[in-house]
Amino acid sequence: MSKIYSMLFVCIALSGCGVGDRDHEATSPDGTMSFRTSTTEGTLLVVTIFDQNGTILHEENTRASRVHRWSVDWVSDSKIMIKTSDIGSLALIRGDDGRWSRVNPLR
Repeated sequence: MSKIYSMLFVCIALSGCGVGDRDHEATSPDGTMSFRTSTTEGTLLVVTIFDQNGTILHEENTRASRVHRWSVDWVSDSKIMIKTSDIGSLALIRGDDGRWSRVNPLR
């Protein structure tokens, strides 16, 4: 019986609690932009937003660890929601002037 518990523990430990080291890419609902996640400064999650030509519109170091559970996705053409288990939720919002800014989605 203890062998089963040991194997279960090893499986859980190896699976971790994060998304893993894979970068995530997604296109905006209207197809005019995309974002890509990456890692910088060790294991910190970075979200980079691009236009259709691949020009960087915004880059945000979320300060969230990729070791923990996280998700990033478009909510609308002007909002990206970032949810993390270590620093909570945040959003990237595109203003009327086209500039992106980080906001607390609960405000």
